[in-house]
Amino acid sequence: MAAEPLKLELNTITAQIEPGSSSHEIAEIVVTLSGKTAAKLSIEPIDIVLEEKGKSLVPAGSTNYTLKNQLVFTPGHFEYQPNGGPQQFVFEVSARDPSISEVRYGGLQVTASPQAAKNSSASGSLAAVATFAIVPAGLDLNLPKNQVSSATLSNLQLVQAKRQTLADWIFPDLPGVVNSGPVKLVGKLTNKNELPVFSRQTVSWLSDGKQLVTVDLPQRLLLADQSIDVSSSSTTKIAGSNIEYNFAKQFQNISVEVQEQSFLGSRQLDTQTVEVSVLVLPWKEWLLGLLLGTGLIVLLIRIRKGKSRPKQKSKREPTTLWLFLVWVYKNLKRRLIHRQ
Repeated sequence: MAAEPLKLELNTITAQIEPGSSSHEIAEIVVTLSGKTAAKLSIEPIDIVLEEKGKSLVPAGSTNYTLKNQLVFTPGHFEYQPNGGPQQFVFEVSARDPSISEVRYGGLQVTASPQAAKNSSASGSLAAVATFAIVPAGLDLNLPKNQVSSATLSNLQLVQAKRQTLADWIFPDLPGVVNSGPVKLVGKLTNKNELPVFSRQTVSWLSDGKQLVTVDLPQRLLLADQSIDVSSSSTTKIAGSNIEYNFAKQFQNISVEVQEQSFLGSRQLDTQTVEVSVLVLPWKEWLLGLLLGTGLIVLLIRIRKGKSRPKQKSKREPTTLWLFLVWVYKNLKRRLIHRQ
């Protein structure tokens, strides 16, 4: 009999340490594990490389910026024993060599390996990866190889989150106008440096200049020359339920202000602020209604005119197919007569 499968949740998705700084020498990787199967919870470094399709995980030691042999984990592993609910575990991470002088980065892979009990079968291992960096406290960012700038926001726009009506599918979107909510913010965030940077964004939604809600997007680590998607929606879940509330109402001018803050270690880089706006206006339904109404009026006028005219025998013009068949018949008849 198979036990309930394990569920692994990574509470810490990105972190860093700064050897030489008294307040940032240790980072915590927090993990939540649940399920009715005993398991061993372990952590190890893994390399992350950037490819055309995005980030890929490769064995530790594959890159020149690897975290392999650079970290100490306390404890090295945990033994999970089910007790009827989820359990939280904390790994402390520190630098093996506090005098490290260069930036190292990659991933920390947390793995839950089920331990099969008697008369039961264990399911497969679960794994999750947090991004991680070592940034020396004395790193001189004025050196050419260490120069870094903030990640760059680009192509920010507000679009309709999903097409909901027939009119949405018939008519193309107009620039600066959204037919109906919810509204979605989309864009790109690019790190153009040769070093990684951490980035976090604060998204402020406004209506006619009045603030509606502010959303803090999760902090993320961008590899060198990496570009990632940025998105936020005009919906929020009502507390205590799964119901989503859309605050981008019709006939409103919705604007979004995105503030981007990049940093490396304890060094804060320049803040970037970008604002975009859109008008929420159900013009597609109006246009479709106008076209359908006009078509109906034209049809009724034609029907009424047809009824007012005296009935006449209509002379139907022969079709091309009928003329062709007549021509074939006449030619066949002529040939038969000629043969006789």
